[in-house]
Amino acid sequence: MYIMELDYYHNLSEKEDFFKCKTINTLDEFDAFISESNNLSSNQNIIYRGVCAAKYKLYNSAQRYWITNDLEDFNGESYTYFIYNLIKNAEKYQG
Repeated sequence: MYIMELDYYHNLSEKEDFFKCKTINTLDEFDAFISESNNLSSNQNIIYRGVCAAKYKLYNSAQRYWITNDLEDFNGESYTYFIYNLIKNAEKYQG
């Protein structure tokens, strides 16, 4: 069985198309960032999500399974279409 590899960001500018990014290189920069974040108004949404390298994209476990097991070629549909159909089928069973 061939295992597909997950896609990743080739550079930080590519990642900035999807996220507001800030590079932190020192402990002092980290402390300043946290202090600044704590002073923001409560209506701003800030999410911290860590991975071991900035190049990695964030996938949920179902996406990782779908990609690494090449299920799109297996059943001929995209992950998005699979999830759409899953939701539509679940809606049929709601009372």
